[in-house]
Amino acid sequence: MFNLSWQSVRDAIDYATLKNIPKLKLAPVFAAILLRKADNAFAGGKEIKNVKRDYNLPQSAVSAVFFNVFLGMGDSALHTVAPNLDENDP
Repeated sequence: MFNLSWQSVRDAIDYATLKNIPKLKLAPVFAAILLRKADNAFAGGKEIKNVKRDYNLPQSAVSAVFFNVFLGMGDSALHTVAPNLDENDP
């Protein structure tokens, strides 16, 4: 999801710049792009790549609290793959 989110943010910013959309109105644009990317990836059976953290840059305080304290996953959260959800599984 991090990879799809990153791509969606990038594409939303590009679209907003092209169409002169105010930044305060980007949330629905981002959500729509993310949903489209997720639908296309799952429908097409594409493998979604992991995102890699640039260790040359410091980790933000928000990221450290969320991943290290709240989730207790640290950097392993970036490599965790979402389970395959099948409608037929209980």
